Amino acid sequence: MKNQEPALHFILRFSDNLRGVDTFAEHKRLEEKFGNVWWGKFGVGVATRILDRARAQVKAMVPTYVYLAANRSIRFRGEVVDVLGGGGNGRYKPKDVSRIPQYYRGEGLAVWFKLKGLRRATAHDKDGLVLFNDKSSQPALNGMKGLIYVCRGTPRAPTRHGGPGGASGIDEHDWDKMADFLED
Repeated sequence: MKNQEPALHFILRFSDNLRGVDTFAEHKRLEEKFGNVWWGKFGVGVATRILDRARAQVKAMVPTYVYLAANRSIRFRGEVVDVLGGGGNGRYKPKDVSRIPQYYRGEGLAVWFKLKGLRRATAHDKDGLVLFNDKSSQPALNGMKGLIYVCRGTPRAPTRHGGPGGASGIDEHDWDKMADFLED
């Protein structure tokens, strides 16, 4: 991994409504007990190159974060200490299931992030997040897919309507297309 490359981070969507639990509280309880917790991603997998990069960052002790989003807002953040999964539609389950909340302990999922330091996201955490593959654009949380790849950067200001060919900005439809592109 080149030193000048920005660190890869993730925005992962979650919902309390799917299983009728307080998702964050369930994970936080186990993190407090064990020092870390597995947080799984439902749905499609993540590109192998992305997971390999995240693993390399963790191994090199580069702070790597999962920003947890619900209701169109980044609500929490955790630091990645391990990643389990692979590309495609494979299903995985950590060996130590005691670090998975009971309500989905038996699930095989596309990817799992082992997190520590779960806490509320601050304004500083949220500011400056840009799309990993388009560092001039901020991620759109409205209608977001399950996982977005991000890094720290300085986004350009989006506009409702661009100039010729949309060159002066990004409209809401383009935000959604970029989010679709970033998720496998």
